[in-house]
Amino acid sequence: MAGAEPAARDRILAAGRSEFAEPGYDKASIRGIAKGAGVDPALVHHYFGTKDQVFAAAIERAFEPALRAPDMLLAGPHEERLARFFLGIWENPTHREPLLAILRSAVGNEAAAAVFRDLVSSRLVARVAAQLVGIALLRYVIKMRPLADADPEHVIALIAPGVQRLLTGPDPLDTPAAARPTPPRRPHPPRPPAARRPTIGRTPPTTRRAVSHRGKAVRILEGGRTLVRYRTQAPTYAAAYAPRHHQGVSTVPELRSRTVTHGRNMAGARALMRASGVASEDIGKPIVAVANSFTEFVPGHTHLQPVGRIVSEAIKAAGAVPREFNTIAVDDGIAMGHGGMLYSLPSRDLIADSVEYMVEAHCADALICISNCDKITPGMLMAALRLNIPTIFVSGGPMDAGQATLVDGTVRKLDLVNAISDAVNENVSDEDILRIEENACPTCGSCSGMFTANSMNCLAEAIGLALPGNGSVLATHAARKELYERAGSTVVELTRRYYGEGDERVLPRNIATHAAFENAMALDIAMGGSTNTILHLLAAALEAGADYDLSDIDAVSRRVPCLAKVAPNVAPGGTYYMEDVHRAGGIPAILGELYRAGLLNEDVHTVHSAGIKEWLDTWDVRGGSATEEAIELWHAAPGCKRSAEAFSQSERWDTLDTDAANGCIRDAAHAYSADGGLAVLRGNLAPDGCVVKTAGVDESIWTFEGPAVVCESQEEAVDKILGKVIKPGDVVVIRYEGPKGGPGMQEMLYPTSFLKGRGLGKTCALVTDGRFSGGTSGLSIGHASPEAASGGVIALVEDGDLIRIDIPGRTIQLHFSDEELATRRTALLERLGGYRPAARERKVSQALRAYAAMATSADKGAVRDVGLLGG
Repeated sequence: MAGAEPAARDRILAAGRSEFAEPGYDKASIRGIAKGAGVDPALVHHYFGTKDQVFAAAIERAFEPALRAPDMLLAGPHEERLARFFLGIWENPTHREPLLAILRSAVGNEAAAAVFRDLVSSRLVARVAAQLVGIALLRYVIKMRPLADADPEHVIALIAPGVQRLLTGPDPLDTPAAARPTPPRRPHPPRPPAARRPTIGRTPPTTRRAVSHRGKAVRILEGGRTLVRYRTQAPTYAAAYAPRHHQGVSTVPELRSRTVTHGRNMAGARALMRASGVASEDIGKPIVAVANSFTEFVPGHTHLQPVGRIVSEAIKAAGAVPREFNTIAVDDGIAMGHGGMLYSLPSRDLIADSVEYMVEAHCADALICISNCDKITPGMLMAALRLNIPTIFVSGGPMDAGQATLVDGTVRKLDLVNAISDAVNENVSDEDILRIEENACPTCGSCSGMFTANSMNCLAEAIGLALPGNGSVLATHAARKELYERAGSTVVELTRRYYGEGDERVLPRNIATHAAFENAMALDIAMGGSTNTILHLLAAALEAGADYDLSDIDAVSRRVPCLAKVAPNVAPGGTYYMEDVHRAGGIPAILGELYRAGLLNEDVHTVHSAGIKEWLDTWDVRGGSATEEAIELWHAAPGCKRSAEAFSQSERWDTLDTDAANGCIRDAAHAYSADGGLAVLRGNLAPDGCVVKTAGVDESIWTFEGPAVVCESQEEAVDKILGKVIKPGDVVVIRYEGPKGGPGMQEMLYPTSFLKGRGLGKTCALVTDGRFSGGTSGLSIGHASPEAASGGVIALVEDGDLIRIDIPGRTIQLHFSDEELATRRTALLERLGGYRPAARERKVSQALRAYAAMATSADKGAVRDVGLLGG
């Protein structure tokens, strides 16, 4: 590629990283073209204008007829117009090679460069130049990604029709002018009022001409190299997203934001947009809503304030308008063990509603969800599937695992659950408890094990709505910055594909299909994720219309083995944390092992890859073809220092863990167990199902039978555990903690952690219609459905009743006949007048009452059923 240095080309190929990649209309853009092409800037100035306005005018004049239909660049009078635009430059032999250098740099693609080398006709080169640079510069004008990012085959496909016509047919440039079709002229707009006309500047040497484009009057001084504009409506950029029509029928959707950015009747809306900081030239560009869950309450979110700015700047650089807003976030760990936990699950719906409200009220075209912990990712996922506009998820990332040196010199790796369970362990001294407390959570980020937050962020990758590394790159690592930048630029690319090309594959509901949900659950089961993920996937699938239910989850759980055991689950060699999962290749490594075992659906795609094979070929370090970028990403290591700031460290692992037999992530042949990490149980105690995290259960108690100790609330259960009422062999039953009965379905981390702390983790079971934290381990069975408040059998259990649990057989059974249970039901209703706790004092606010009025049981995802309100 003579005339263009490889280094310059490489700079151009790094989309968004050089001034050439997004030139816009300024003088620096022209200098960027010269710099990227390796030619004298004076040549570029000479042929593309000596002022930024002339550069813009030249491009607009060449492209104006085709801006509303970019696919027309390769056909008819538009192609001829572009060809003549560049032919005048080409026919000057002195500057032919610099022009070729500019073309090659603009394309930045060897396949396209080869086409140039094969051409012999100067006019043919000019025609191809018109096509290639026409498309490339059009993308620059509308501030989209350059053609350099295109696949070589795509480049060839773009130019092939024009090249074929030129090689086999007559050159339209040789056709007499009278025989050529004349492009229709558009009427000139009315001249602006005299009082508002801009000053022309210097006196033009030749006649002025006015050009109209989408309500914008452009005054060009033909020979005076001065352009003055008077805008009456949205800028040229919006035209690229205007709905295209074929025989009067729209072929692609129009921007949703046109509702508030176009037309005289929206002058007030545009005035307010300007007041909020949107520049006039940006009105008409796609609007991307940035839903940021930053809050100073939650360590998984405290570092997200600058993340919103980084994402927004990337969106802006890619050619769209970012509009950031915040959602609430409840910290389940802080809310745990008191009435605050009642608000956690209901906050999921509040978050989903708030995202919907903001996007719909302001007519946003696309969405980026910056989430991390507990109910925030599920709530945003529900909103994204409800709205069904181009969306990408990017999380705040997990925190480092903790490490404490105890009084006796023992060094322990820690997480939040250790601080909770050891607090009630009488064998742990007060000084050691203090050291554990101070070191269990050393950095910002979601808690370091495979708890609910990290499970959901990993599942967002598997579903296909997040970029590789989303769930495992540590919150403090500098590598996350590039992840945020890529998310910003990628969502704009998805926006262009949908609104510019009508590509519906980029929409969330076309990504989060039934097959994608199956793959996500296969991942969840393989890595022993939180049981909460079942609750949230069911809710998300309902929003997606994916027809995915608990029976589908049960089917996957019966065929997928356990390939990873991450805290709170304990592997044979010790405890692994999210930083260890990342070192082993992250989520693509687990999916890669499932793929090679034939356990994944292949008819899926993602926001970043056309198919699962392409995705894994690029990112799975165990597949043999991972890119250098992927390998470098998986080397991101913990900083081993306390930090509450994003990007505060850039440590690297010396080596990666690719041991599929004994490492953190196993292959199917060396699985931790043939049964996966989650299971669905059914029986008369839970006819609609309940769930257990088998990865956290010692295999010695996979079958268990014991007498029930009934508790009408989580608080009563805690009192009985700490009061030593619970004995080895008991089955603790906690009821009226479901979505309706709680209300709010609070987590049961305290009872399970206290059982563990009291040394009962391997000798007792716990069954509830509530739910468990991802930090729960032991024989803990949740989501019993129907719940007690809905008349479930769990409401009929009495102290001393024998309950049998059989994980291999997938059953849970109360030792009473249907007739005996019917007798108990009649007696309960006569005694209490309904399904309610016999004795429980709990403050229930109006907000929680509203949630309870519409809540369904856990087997339906605890979603709201507005049909329950009647009407």
